[in-house]
Amino acid sequence: HVTPEVQAKIHAVYDEALAQMRTLLDETYDRTVAEMTHRLDGFEKELTAQAAASHASLVDDLELRYATVKLDLEHVIEEMHKEHEHQRSHVVYLETRLKALEATPDRGDVALCNQLRERVAKLEAALEDAAARCVTIENEHATAKRRIGHLESEATLREAKWAMTQGMHARETSQLCDIIRMNEAQFMHVATAHKSLPVKTAASSPTRVQRYDPHSGRALVHVTHLSTDLVAAAPGVQYISSSPTRPPARPPSPQPRHPRPNTTPSGNPLPLLPTATVERPYV
Repeated sequence: HVTPEVQAKIHAVYDEALAQMRTLLDETYDRTVAEMTHRLDGFEKELTAQAAASHASLVDDLELRYATVKLDLEHVIEEMHKEHEHQRSHVVYLETRLKALEATPDRGDVALCNQLRERVAKLEAALEDAAARCVTIENEHATAKRRIGHLESEATLREAKWAMTQGMHARETSQLCDIIRMNEAQFMHVATAHKSLPVKTAASSPTRVQRYDPHSGRALVHVTHLSTDLVAAAPGVQYISSSPTRPPARPPSPQPRHPRPNTTPSGNPLPLLPTATVERPYV
């Protein structure tokens, strides 16, 4: 028998525990949100600074290298064109002079003609070398252009990765807030459910008894039903019918004359203690 004073104390302890749990949950939520917000803001600032610095340095480096390579190539190409024109004009001059010497009545100076022919051969070799150098420089220019395109695509890929990182940050922040709100809602739902549970069940509903059988490794459930053809029981005595395969259960002890109150002195229902059932699957 529980006195009203003990019931009032139990109810007060339950209310105090619920208030403390609510306060602790609010403090934990506020602390978690503040700390995660601070860390995520710092992480975002750091990533933003790193991405901006990397992008700026990469763009500056690419622009500088492109300008340098372009200037060098233009200078080399201009020099090659000048050298080509100079050599071509010199070859034309030598060919004209050679023809003039060969057209003279005394057939000209043989030694001078041989020197001129050697000079023309050297100039032709130099011209071929200059043409080969022009081809090599053009190939290097094409390679540099491909390298610049690769670096530009790499910069675009890094920008896309940064955008994806920002999206992941926003999604993880939203998921974290949703988890915190869901935990708070579950706690409030459990507290409200415990507070709103009925004090006792109807007398006509079947009784379910669940126990764990260590031999079979299963959770056994016994269901008993109230008999409708029983004789009138004595006051305070209740008979429960069970399965015919089980022995008859001993009738419960008579109820006390003064029934135990189901409410507190203030009229609120007594809190129900949480229960749990552990089931072991059959292996």
